[in-house]
Amino acid sequence: MPSIRGLVYAASALAALILALGLARSARHGAGTSSDSSAVGRAAGRSEPGAARQTGVFQDPRLTESSAATVSRSQPGIIWTLNDSGNDARIFATDSAGTKRWSYHVEQAANVDWEALSLGPCGTTICLFIADIGDNNAVRDHVTIYRIVEPTVEAGSGDTSSPLLDSLVVQYADGPHDAEAFVVKPSGDAFIITKGREGAAWMYEIPATQWASHEPLRAQSLAQVAIQTSFVGGRLITDAALSPEGDQLAVRTYRTVYIFSRTPKSRWLPDQPTRSCDVAGLEPQGEGVDWWNSRTLVLTSERGFARAGTIFLLSC
Repeated sequence: MPSIRGLVYAASALAALILALGLARSARHGAGTSSDSSAVGRAAGRSEPGAARQTGVFQDPRLTESSAATVSRSQPGIIWTLNDSGNDARIFATDSAGTKRWSYHVEQAANVDWEALSLGPCGTTICLFIADIGDNNAVRDHVTIYRIVEPTVEAGSGDTSSPLLDSLVVQYADGPHDAEAFVVKPSGDAFIITKGREGAAWMYEIPATQWASHEPLRAQSLAQVAIQTSFVGGRLITDAALSPEGDQLAVRTYRTVYIFSRTPKSRWLPDQPTRSCDVAGLEPQGEGVDWWNSRTLVLTSERGFARAGTIFLLSC
């Protein structure tokens, strides 16, 4: 008899079809209130349409599967992104218009399934953390986090390379998981948030001190994320981001962005659900999210049928 995990992942193709049909229906009817019954929905009321404005599309023809977005804090206007599995070990610098700027091949790295990017401290400088954490079939015995010093984006455009600073192997103590969300706190502690294919999403910590050990990390689950995830309706987590002040956490699915706030009782990340915004139908396949500033989010998408990947600014 097939295992429960096997049955869950055998449904991926059907789920993809359901997702496509659900998003297409949302696009026809326009953004509206969400029927999500998650803890966020219960605490903040029904999801409301956010004030979204498309600012551009990716102009680099290689950016077909943008799965992450990270806004540079030291280089105003720069957005970092990447392609996921089946593509080069390369990151891209762009802006809110999607302008083709510089791309950087990451030396000594492999793109098994890159899904997330985050900026955070690494010693006395700032690094880009590249999270190779995708695992659609939940078969990988480990995932890898790469770090490079954030490149300085020169004027013009072109292709170059960036040396790898270091990497960290991560194994989940309770077995493989598919994940697409990864955030780094100002302290350097980092967190993986699973996609929620099993009906619930979990958070795993990567302590900042682990990098100095050069040893694989056996990550333990810390807490369940207060979002009811599901194949149906596009309710799988595709990215997350901390606000510049670190007091809010944005978590997105294909159709909804959830905002969590920090309270005195928050132990790891902001975990008090405050509001959620419906973004269904805006993007071909929305995946990336970061904070453009303390009040506005940037959303990025993979390419769709006859449609380039989009960039939106969202007030939620």
